[in-house]
Parts: sequence; C-alpha cells; structure tokens
Amino acid sequence: MDRLIAFYRRIVSELDQDGSVAGMSGLLAEVESLPASPDDKQRLLTTLNQSIDLARRIEQYQLNERALRAVSDSARSLTELKGLDAVLKGIVMRGRELVGSDIAWLAMQQDGESRLVAVDGGHTEQIKHMVARGHSGIAGYVGRSRSAFVTQDYLADTRFTHDPSVDKAIDAEGLMSVVAAPLLADERVIGILIVADRYRRTHQPWEVATLMALSAHASVAIGNARFLQQKQQAIQDTEGANRALEDKVEVLEFAADAHERLTALLARGGSQQDLVTLVSHLLHGPAAFLDPAGQVLYVAPESNAIEPATPALLAAVENSRYRGRSVAATGARVMAVSSGDDHLGALWVRATTPLSDDRIRILEHCAAASAVLALLEEKKAASSLQAMEETVKDLLEQAGPPARARAAKLGLDVSRPLLCVVIEAAPSKRHYLLRRLQSGLRPFRKLSAHLDAALVLLMESDDAEAAGQAVENLVLDQSGLPALICVSPVITDPAALPAHHRQSRQALRVARKLGRDSGRIRESAYYLYDAVFAHRDAADIDQFLSATIGPLIKHDQERDGGLCETLCLFLDLQQNARATARTLGVHVNTVHNRLEAITERIGDWQGERRSLEVHLALRLQALRSGDR
Repeated sequence: MDRLIAFYRRIVSELDQDGSVAGMSGLLAEVESLPASPDDKQRLLTTLNQSIDLARRIEQYQLNERALRAVSDSARSLTELKGLDAVLKGIVMRGRELVGSDIAWLAMQQDGESRLVAVDGGHTEQIKHMVARGHSGIAGYVGRSRSAFVTQDYLADTRFTHDPSVDKAIDAEGLMSVVAAPLLADERVIGILIVADRYRRTHQPWEVATLMALSAHASVAIGNARFLQQKQQAIQDTEGANRALEDKVEVLEFAADAHERLTALLARGGSQQDLVTLVSHLLHGPAAFLDPAGQVLYVAPESNAIEPATPALLAAVENSRYRGRSVAATGARVMAVSSGDDHLGALWVRATTPLSDDRIRILEHCAAASAVLALLEEKKAASSLQAMEETVKDLLEQAGPPARARAAKLGLDVSRPLLCVVIEAAPSKRHYLLRRLQSGLRPFRKLSAHLDAALVLLMESDDAEAAGQAVENLVLDQSGLPALICVSPVITDPAALPAHHRQSRQALRVARKLGRDSGRIRESAYYLYDAVFAHRDAADIDQFLSATIGPLIKHDQERDGGLCETLCLFLDLQQNARATARTLGVHVNTVHNRLEAITERIGDWQGERRSLEVHLALRLQALRSGDR
C-alpha cells in the first residue's frame, strides 16, 4: 500500500513540475513491477493515462503559447524595421527561426514571375537567383489556392507543375520538406514565404499556422515599408527639386555677377593682368595667361608660381583651338584665345574644386574678352610699332642723324656698341616672335621690326656671344619655335649697320643652302661663302662636298674617325702637325696617321688649288654640321 501511495505522489509531482509526456510515459513500465492487486494496478494505469493526456494538453498549450509569443515578437520586430530590404531579410530570418528550418526564402510576384528577394540559410548561388515563371512550382500552386502548402518530398510531389530551373536549384541545395505560406494584400497574393529542410520532415499544424500568421504580419510590414519608401522618395524628390532650383538661382546669380564684372573691366579698358585676376577670383584658383608657346605672361595671384609649359599643355591648347571650347589639361583647364586664324594665347586656371558647366562657360567668355583686350592692346601699339619699324629700316639703309635721333627717343643709343640680329621663322610665327622680342630680353635696350620676310633686332651689347645666347634662349628654348638666328659681330660704328645687315642676310642664305633650318649662326662664319655659291642651290653644294671630301664624310659618319676635323684644323694652322695635335689633344703620330688615311681616300690634296678646294669644302662641312 505504501508503494502505491508513493507512486501516486510521483504522478502528482510530475504534473506539478510540468513533466513531459515522454517522461510520464516512462512510468507505465514501472506499474507492472509494483506489488499490488490487479484492480489497484488497473486503477493506477487509468490515473496515469489521464495524467499523460493532461500533460500532453499542457505541453500543447505551452507550445501554442510560445508560438503565439514568437509570432507577436516577430510582428513587433518587423514593425520596427523601416527599410524595405531590412524588412524582407527580417521576414525570412524570423520564418526560419519560428519553424526551426534549415532555410527560408521570400519570393515576390513581379511581372508574372515569382522572384526571390531574400534568403536565409542558403548555401548555393542557384537558390539565391531562383525564378519561378508563370504558374509553375509551389509559387504557382500557392498563388492559385491562396493557402498554405506542405510537402515532405518536393521533387517527388505531383500536385503542382514543376519548373526545371527551380527543381535544379532545390536539388542543388539538397532540400526535401517544404512549407509555403502566401502573403496576401486585398485578397491578392503578392508573395510567398517558404521554409524548407534538407531531410524528410512532418510539419505540425501549429508550425504551419505559425508560418501563416507570420506571413500575414509580413504582408503588412512589406506594405508599410513600401509606403514609407515611397514617402521618403517623394520627400527626396521634393528636396532634390528644391536644391536644383536653388542651384539654378545660384548659377544665374553667379553668371550675372561675372558678366557684370567682365563688362565693367572691358568698359574701363582693363589689362590682361586685370582679366587674369578676375578669372582667378571667379573660379577660386590660380589663373594665368599663356602666350602661343605656352609661356606665362600674366598670373594671379601674382605670387603664385605656374609650372613651365609641357607638351601635354600645348596639345590641350591646340585641341581647344580646334574645338572652340575649353579642355582639361593636367589637373587644370585651358581655353585657347584666338582672333580669326590668329592664335593669341590661352587662359589657364586650376580651380580648387572641379569646375561646373556654368563656370566653364564663364572661363570661355573670359577667353573671348581676353581676345578683345589683346586686339585693343595691339591697336594701341600699332602706331609705336610702325614708328619702330620705320626707324629700324632707316638705320639699316643709311643710319643718318635723323634715324639715330628717332632711335634714341625709342630707347636705343646707337653710339654704344650694337649687335644686328636677323631671325628667319615661319610666316605664321613671326608676329608672335616679334611680340616676344619686344617684351623679352629685359636687360638689353633694343629695337625690333619685321622687315623683308625676317625679323631684325638691333640691341645694345658689347658681348656678341652672351647677347646671342640670350636671343637663342628666348626664341628657341622659351618659345619653342624653329627659327634660324644670325648674330653679327659687335658694331661700334652705326654707319656699318647696313653692311652687317646685308651680310647677315647672306649668311642666312648660305646656312639654308647648307641645310640649316634652326639654331644660331655667326655672320662672319657664313656670309663670305655667299659670293661663291650665290648662284648655286643646296644640291650644288652637296655635289661639291661629295666630290671633294665625300669619302672623308662617309668615313667619319661610319666610324667617327674625325678625319674632316683633323684636316680642317691642319689647314687652318698652316699645315702644322704639332700644333694640330696639341689642339686635338692627341699624339703627333696620330695626326700623321690620319693625314695618311685622308690621302688614301681623296688622293693628293696638298697641291695649291686642290688644297684650297678641300679647305673650302671642309669649312662648309663644319658649318653644315653646326660648328659656329
């Protein structure tokens, strides 16, 4: 009797402690071993079975309570999410968690297709890009029935039309058991929430009901998220329209202010420096005006250092001239300044921030204004330029007292040592070079003019080499233009100017026949040969050199043997071998060996007539090679 009473107490204790059905079912085996009568055992079994049934109801109640609490928590969590993507991701995560499945995904109806928009627990890329077309697959079945769908073996289920691409993705993921619940909006299926497992599973009714409840909440959450998204988009569109309107007003105000200031600058006769300063202020960055060769003439702020012209910058300027618009140039922007076919220069600016379209247009308008200023400056300088050309022309014709007096007024004292420099350049570049000569060469007092298809520069200097180097640097290096420059010796008598000008022209003519088209030459080294070759052309000179010293030229080109240099120096030094060796820095035997090699190649060259021809050819070859 005591053991029966103790057993009843165990049953009551299990119920008080929320005992599980499995635990209480284990007590059934112990009843048979109790020392009691059959009637007592029967009554005990009846009581135990009633207790097990009660435990099962309690367990189901608790399970339902947890499911409802989980659904409520899920609904609250989904309501707190604002973004549509976050809501979609939250739905599949909650669905997988509530049912305890391996994977969950959400497919939305779009243009007659069910497209996967969120997935949780997927391992393959195929499942992430799954699309069910038309009424095929679980999506089509649920879409038609608007009710939940449950299967223990998806691939073997025949209740719906299979989509090969969907089946392939399901098989790749290894899924078997599937539960799907529709998302309804106004009795219309807008999506499907699906959970699945990789093993055969029997889903309980409460699990299906939980998923259906979650899908109902999910439908509301998606609707709210979409409404919020549309509202936010409407707000953003409105704000964008307001900003665009504000920007447009700002652009119009900026353009009006810029045009007003530009007009005022032109009206008061401002300079190029004033314009560059205005461009720098308007576009918030250093600005400069470049001449056609890319050299900086004006800069703002004036303390700002602008890097020298590069091939890329010059190419950008040419591109701007061709297009008629500004172009990007190595971190800056450049706009060519032109008047008709005349290239006047370019406006360059490096703004602290990328230039907008309206600011680019302002730069281009400023370039047009710069062309106007350049033409006005040229018009102002036209009278003084004409007076300068007339003065230079008179000095080169007779250098009389009236011309000397006019030169003194223009800043050139012809009583001091002078140089006559004649420059030949392409016709399209002469006007630009003339302006460079007038504005450059700061240390020298000078006059320059465009006369007879060449530029003539008269400058005060008693050092022909230093002055010639300064002109070469300005014309060839800084301007970067091909030109042939002839520099006279120092002239102490103004009356000798016409003769030196004529001889410089002769020297240039000889240099051209010798193939020189760029560089600096000395008048005294070339002009005498004009008398010999006055009626000859470049081909005649080449033929003379080839016939006289051709083998020596060929030998030096192939072996760099120095035969031409050795023989020319030997003849210049009155055929003194030791003096030649000292000048060349070689042993006297080397000189004799070279002279023997020369004789072997051109024959006897020591006769008086033959020696003169060879000497003349060697000097011409030295001049053609650029030896000044």
